[in-house]
Amino acid sequence: MKQAALNGSQLKAAALAAMTIDHVVSVVFPGYPTVWWIVLLHLIGRLAAPIFWFFVAEGYHYTHDRRKYAARLLVFAVIGHFAYNFAFGIPFLPFQTSVLIRPACFGPCFGVLQRWASRRARACLSGRKRCSFWASVR
Repeated sequence: MKQAALNGSQLKAAALAAMTIDHVVSVVFPGYPTVWWIVLLHLIGRLAAPIFWFFVAEGYHYTHDRRKYAARLLVFAVIGHFAYNFAFGIPFLPFQTSVLIRPACFGPCFGVLQRWASRRARACLSGRKRCSFWASVR
């Protein structure tokens, strides 16, 4: 008997719901209170990131133009950075109040760029591509 499984859209909807729960709890109860049900809601919200990272990795694997895919992720990360800063009253200039770039969108973007660079370096070392910096950027 075949087991029912979630398809990609259902998994994305579940991750979006978990992320929304986490963000609403963070806004309504700032300072991360230690009441058990608030911690439970945060734990539910923490399920969203690995699910979204899975879809970023899957998108990288199946895309036909990795450069455009990385560019779209970077644009989304920059837009998310300014939206996050606006929502929480953080100055727009990076590194002014913290060393870390807060929005989680930059992590998957940098991960895709790292994977792309490592594949290019592997191709250069095997002799399939030219081994110059400008060849890896193009």
